[in-house]
Amino acid sequence: MEHAVPIAEQFGLVDPVPFTPRFNLAPTDEGIVVRLGASGREAATLRWGLVPWWSKDRAGAAKMINARSESVGEKRAFKDAFHRQRCLVPMSGFFEWKKLEKSKQPYFIHAKDGSYLAAAGLFDRWKHEGVALETFTVLTTSSNDAIRSLHDRMPVFVRPESYSEWLDPQTKVVRLLELLTPYPDELIELWPVNPRVGTVANDDPSLIVRYEPNAELVVRPSKRAKPVSKDQLALFEDDLKV
Repeated sequence: MEHAVPIAEQFGLVDPVPFTPRFNLAPTDEGIVVRLGASGREAATLRWGLVPWWSKDRAGAAKMINARSESVGEKRAFKDAFHRQRCLVPMSGFFEWKKLEKSKQPYFIHAKDGSYLAAAGLFDRWKHEGVALETFTVLTTSSNDAIRSLHDRMPVFVRPESYSEWLDPQTKVVRLLELLTPYPDELIELWPVNPRVGTVANDDPSLIVRYEPNAELVVRPSKRAKPVSKDQLALFEDDLKV
């Protein structure tokens, strides 16, 4: 989809770098985040699935792709990053699946005005035997009315006028909590997309194009395609107990 404003301009990046667009990001994949650097806002490539700095290993990263905003300041896995290492996760949109009588239909949820959505994220840096790994997670909140029929959770999206507050490590917790609310219904729209998105090996622009289920045959994944990822199918369903 065409964006109203280039990503570097919308997020005020001080030193934009080229990146390869992704259309089907799955847990433990690398994704782009925006965070504060020495000279201002910078884009960085981090792995999706938080590994806290104190963790003995990184085995649980795939389970920590999301953090519930209602308890993020209390959970051991997230509270350090919540206070000091916040980021924005730019995205064209996200997928959620609607349960039908005998199947599921994926939907692409995005900004109505064509801008990038900016999910509230946290990042951390983990080291093991001299090797560093930077990872991130996405905060979630209760769904707004527009997508409640699909799921009762959704990412927390930060409005452009609040980017600076969210990224600033000096922002008070009481103000941060005020930002963790459902995105306004009138600012998003959604449409059905091809079920091919359920296979993580598929990663192309056609996955976010409006899809009419009865208009064409569904393209079946090849036998060599990667299996469907359970986490990728329902990114915001877990009530993480950490």
